Amino acid sequence: MKIVPVRVPATTANLGPGFDALGMALSLWNEAVFIQTHDSSIGVQVYGEGKHTLPSDERNLVLGSALQLYTLVGASPAGIQVHCFNRIPLASGLGSSSAAMLTGLLGANYLLGQPLSPEEVLTLAAQNEGHPDNVAPALLGGLVAAVLQGGKVIARRWPVKPLVVTIVLPDFPFPTRVARAVLPLSGAGPALIAFSARHQPAIGDAMRRAFRQAGLSSRVFHLRVSQRGAAAQVKDHPGRSEEVPLVLVAGEKAIFRFYNHLP
Repeated sequence: MKIVPVRVPATTANLGPGFDALGMALSLWNEAVFIQTHDSSIGVQVYGEGKHTLPSDERNLVLGSALQLYTLVGASPAGIQVHCFNRIPLASGLGSSSAAMLTGLLGANYLLGQPLSPEEVLTLAAQNEGHPDNVAPALLGGLVAAVLQGGKVIARRWPVKPLVVTIVLPDFPFPTRVARAVLPLSGAGPALIAFSARHQPAIGDAMRRAFRQAGLSSRVFHLRVSQRGAAAQVKDHPGRSEEVPLVLVAGEKAIFRFYNHLP
């Protein structure tokens, strides 16, 4: 029996002017355990975030991504059971879907003896997402600028000094695809981004007041920037502060503020 534990961090992306290109890994981790079985059973057990809403079959993004990699390399799984321990809130702007996809790809790649290089895994994940700014920092850690060009990901990673990131989320689901659909990506888009850069503190305060006035509760996370990216490992088992400027993230509902230490 082969067992593969996988850890993938949350990410924040679309940072400042880096729309679809600039992202950062955070110290909030999803973990999963892949168990290769000798029967034909395939399924997922979810704990934590999404326990009552995420599917437990191939429609689950973790398992679906794992099966995609099996198909890509021409392999057929005898059986896979995945136990997901989710800490990243869903539809939150913290890269939960990217983390799920990368978890599945890494788990399958290690179960198969790593037929794909880390660069190939990253490119596959970015192609699935359509942009690399979440999956690249999730895999590499730190602050990453990345573009998908010519079918490959070109990425540069910068180490980041220790920072605390305070994240405020309204307590209701708001999928990224919905948020992105309302972005003016042409015409007034550049002017809007420039305006938000000059007025980020005021916009952030206004959004907080709007949440309160609308009677919406919010979730607050105090996280640290993670220098480490995703990690997977095969195991054989015999049986079963000083303030840093606020950042508004384009296409997301979250408000991020960076500190040198907890406020």
